[in-house]
Amino acid sequence: MAKAKDKKISTAPKSNAERQATRRAKLTKKIGPAVAVHMADDDKMRLDRIAKILTGNKRPGTQERSLVIAELINQYYTGYVMKRTGKISEYIYDKYCEIWEMQITKKMEDKDIATLMNKSGERVPTKINDGFISLEKREWQEKDAYLYRSAKRVYYLLKKANKTPDK
Repeated sequence: MAKAKDKKISTAPKSNAERQATRRAKLTKKIGPAVAVHMADDDKMRLDRIAKILTGNKRPGTQERSLVIAELINQYYTGYVMKRTGKISEYIYDKYCEIWEMQITKKMEDKDIATLMNKSGERVPTKINDGFISLEKREWQEKDAYLYRSAKRVYYLLKKANKTPDK
């Protein structure tokens, strides 16, 4: 005999306030608590243009704007505040700037960037067992180029590289 399927009992539609509260709770869980950012309309327009470039979303919302602001903060921090000590961290930062240009300005895919890096014989920053970073002479992979799409990932790589003694 076939079992009866459980039927979902429909509930009354949520009010707009309940829907917004649920959305805010999900955003808080995903990207952290809300922070009020007051800005002029023309600044917000430029922020939205950057969000379109970085996220691909044609109508950026709170989440996309938050991601863009975080990316810009991390870019500024790694470029102007964070000290780079040693050849490895300087190399990583130089590659970050070079790859960022390829990704954003030239709109190159990670696979194409990896191919170009391999042709030019560039070394690959690689985490080694003791938590340090070394520059390995190996093939660049798509995932190596992808790492440079996020200033936050580059920040953590630089942080580890700054602890790595130069050889």
